[in-house]
Amino acid sequence: MTCDKLPCVKPFALLVSRPPSPLADDEYASYLSMGGLETWDLKSFNLTQEPLPDLDFDHYSGLIITGSPYGFTSANKDATQRRFEAELKDVALRAIEQDFPMLGVCFGLEVIVDALGGKIEKAYGEEISPVEITLTDEGVDDPMLANTPRSFHSITGHNEACTKLPEAATVLATGENCPVQLIRVKKNTYATQFHPEISMEGLRFRLDIYDGHYFPPGARERIEQQAQGANVNSAHDIIKAFVTRYAR
Repeated sequence: MTCDKLPCVKPFALLVSRPPSPLADDEYASYLSMGGLETWDLKSFNLTQEPLPDLDFDHYSGLIITGSPYGFTSANKDATQRRFEAELKDVALRAIEQDFPMLGVCFGLEVIVDALGGKIEKAYGEEISPVEITLTDEGVDDPMLANTPRSFHSITGHNEACTKLPEAATVLATGENCPVQLIRVKKNTYATQFHPEISMEGLRFRLDIYDGHYFPPGARERIEQQAQGANVNSAHDIIKAFVTRYAR
């Protein structure tokens, strides 16, 4: 089943740990566009505003855990961050136990890795820019990535990454500067360190917002020049592949 023309019978749940903002709106719109979804197909829960309800998986096609401006390894987490991290880890473990479809993106990967006993540290950071992602042999053989080229580009932007892989996880893609870019757990949990939802237009939008945070102050022009000609469509297709595979 696909969601190109008709609404999904059951929506996907988008679990957001980003305060309401134009960036959060852009993120939601990107998942709609790249997943071929309508608003009724993607129910958003903003965990910075209210606790995550007890999700009945029977009512959803799958879960998507988004990126976040919050530092996963921060030593100064406020009560809101501690709450939503615990909620996300709990729901991620429940999804993995049931092998319920789940896609984690950036912060979402970090939640899943930590919940499974792996390690996230301030390591392998990548500034906001398009980088080359390369599938491993396991990635080439993965059914959800059947139409993904062995090498493709995607936008990244993170200060933390996986330094110890959980035993339950399989690496499906790697990168020159960050060795764990895409993982699978069991058959139906996927997580990316890169951002398949960010377009080149979205990159420019984030460069306006993040100057000095995910890249050095004054480096915008250099990044824009390096990004010229980059094609990140194959990364977007991963979102479409997830939606197409699991919509029900």
